Order: sequence, then C-alpha cells, then structure tokens
Amino acid sequence: MTLNKCMSLILLSAVATSAVAQSSTGSIESVKKGPNTAKSWTARIDSTVYRDLLKTSEADHTSGMTNSFRFSYATDIGSFTFKTSMSKSFVDERKSNINDSSFSYSRKAARPFEGVVSFGSISAGIPTSKVSRRATNLRTKLSISEGLSISDSVTRVKNLSALLILAASKNFHEYKTSLYGTSNTSYSVSSIAYLTYSFTDSFYLSLGGTYAKGWTYENNTKDLYSFSQSMGYSFSPTYNLEVGHEFGGTPLSPDGKDVEIDLFDERESSVYATLTIKI
Repeated sequence: MTLNKCMSLILLSAVATSAVAQSSTGSIESVKKGPNTAKSWTARIDSTVYRDLLKTSEADHTSGMTNSFRFSYATDIGSFTFKTSMSKSFVDERKSNINDSSFSYSRKAARPFEGVVSFGSISAGIPTSKVSRRATNLRTKLSISEGLSISDSVTRVKNLSALLILAASKNFHEYKTSLYGTSNTSYSVSSIAYLTYSFTDSFYLSLGGTYAKGWTYENNTKDLYSFSQSMGYSFSPTYNLEVGHEFGGTPLSPDGKDVEIDLFDERESSVYATLTIKI
C-alpha cells in the first residue's frame, strides 16, 4: 500500500467513524437544545498514528502520523470552520508535510422526522500542500455534502445508530495532468455508511464502508472503496480515543472489466489510533 493511499484511507476512516459517534447523538441534542446554548468558538485537534500490516523490512511498508486542527465559529444560521493538517512519515526521510486546508460552512442541523437528523455543508479547498501546489497545480476544490444521522428509535435496535453521507466535489487545476504524467481528477462523488453500537455513553463500536468514484479531465474513471472497524472511548467531553482497522483499494480487476471487492486483504490493510481533543 502506497503512503498516499494509506493516508487517504486512514483519514477517511478516522474522520467518518468519529463523525458517527458524535453526530448520532450530538446533532440530535443540538436540535433539542436550540440556538445560543453553546459557546461560539470551538477548536478540535485530531492526532492519528497509523501503519500498514506489512513487515518494516518490506519496500512498500508505510507508517506515520497526521495531526489535524479545526477551528469553528457557530452562529444562528450555522457554523463556519477552518481546517488544516500536517503529516509525518515514519519511513525513509521522515519528513513532515502540510496537507491541503479548507474553509467550510455547515448549515444548522434539522430534524425532518423523529429520530432522524439531517445535516449538510459546503467547503472550499485551499492548496497548501506541496503536492497540490507544485505537482498537480490545484487551484481550489469545491465540495458539497448531505447526510442523515439515524438514532436507535428508527433502527429499532437499542443503542444502534446509523450515519449516511453523500458528497460531491469539483477540482480546479491549472493543467489536466500532473508533473508526474498522471491525469488529474476533475470531479468525484462518494458515499459513506456507518453503523455504531453504543454500549455506554462513553464506549462504542463502529462498522463502516465508503465508495468513491472520480473522473479525470479526459473522462476516465477512478474508483476506490474501503471498509473499517473501530472502537472508541470518550474519557470526557474533551478527550476521545479511537482505534481501528481499515482496508480497501480499487474494486476493479487488473483487466479493468470485472469488479473484485475483497472483504480482507493483508497487503491493503492498515491500523490506526486517533486521539481527539476538543476545546
């Protein structure tokens, strides 16, 4: 598993499972409480350590750490968030790199039905990473997402909640191809589905799956899928620890015609641990 692929799958898994644990309860509570009950400014730090299941002596082995920082300001019409992150590889030169950043607006959560909370956001990407600025020549990225958080009153299984998210994004590059000679992705769509079982208010287990499809400027497609399993524990409203396993890859066979989705592949698997601090 390559470093970029490993990082993208791990980050997607970590962010999504964290969102399950919080949105299934937190979003519903925010709808009940109404406006002006929480402080306007909030900050969040997610520190993730990850590695694949390969031996450290193998050439394709990857491991590293990613730290993301999120600052949000809540208003009566929704919240505005700035997010950025840094990554450090534990292999070879062990360099630290700044990843792309984003500025987003999230509308206030609504409750269209009892036990169901809808939420959505729009965001603009900022090409702060070296790869985006120098290799792919990304100018910006516009994204939109809509989701549903479903409580146990709807799933009809006590303490079992679900999260469904659909997202789409459009990239704007200076050139259609990168400096590596590969085609840049013009736009993409993705879907996320998670089930979370809460044993207590602090401890939960989560299962999830994602599927993403991208199109290059030449209209060629790129597909990616992943499955994850995780468990998390909230020590307090400020600290949360989550550990998990994730695997995935391209669903197409080498000939590009048949679909091959494995339920487990040691060479495409990674494990991770994420510590979340909310201020």
